[in-house]
Amino acid sequence: MRSKTQKRIIRQIKIFWFSTTFLAITLLIFAVWQMNAYIHSSSQLSDAKKRVANLSSQNDSLQLQVSQLNSLDNFNKYAESLKNNFEKVDISSIHFVSVPSSHLAEK
Repeated sequence: MRSKTQKRIIRQIKIFWFSTTFLAITLLIFAVWQMNAYIHSSSQLSDAKKRVANLSSQNDSLQLQVSQLNSLDNFNKYAESLKNNFEKVDISSIHFVSVPSSHLAEK
């Protein structure tokens, strides 16, 4: 039969090993969770960098298209195409009516 001191020492050793095992398992679970969070955020960062690069290249091509559309040559071509849509009016046939500033204009 064991003495009380031996039983107490055995119980303390069991508590120590249980606590140590529990702490090790807890730290291992926390490390796995932390690695998962790190991998997830680095993946999101990589995807965001790819989207930024894609949008940057689209922006460059759109700026090139805008500069081509806004060029003076295209404007002159557009103005020439609109020239046929207007009717020439003799300036001498235009009459202006002056309205005194003291009266309201009426229909």
